[in-house]
Amino acid sequence: MSAGDHHFDHHHAYTVAPARERWPAAYLTVVGLLAGCGGLIDAIVFYLSIFATDNCSAQNPAFRCTTPGILTMLGLPWLGLLLAVAASAVPGLVVYRGGGSPWWFLPLGAALYVASLGGTWLVMTS
Repeated sequence: MSAGDHHFDHHHAYTVAPARERWPAAYLTVVGLLAGCGGLIDAIVFYLSIFATDNCSAQNPAFRCTTPGILTMLGLPWLGLLLAVAASAVPGLVVYRGGGSPWWFLPLGAALYVASLGGTWLVMTS
């Protein structure tokens, strides 16, 4: 084949990588969509947590009225969302690369997120 010959192999031009070499796009899309929904829920929880301190006073020294309580109310949902995404995406990708299904890690992420919202609720009602 000389330098002027342009050989183009049409059979291999549009081949798709084997499934194990591709990113699990559907899984990462679902994790991203759930993270977006979690962010929306966290925004609502943030809004509601503002009102949790309405009855704070010297006569009502509840945990939610202290600086650590307020920081916990405001930060715990976001920390839970971050942990949920990490607990779903990272081990899911590792297992996928090893040939397994990443979908088993979605319930783990959901459980972590729901636990953070439950903890926030406990602080808001303390």
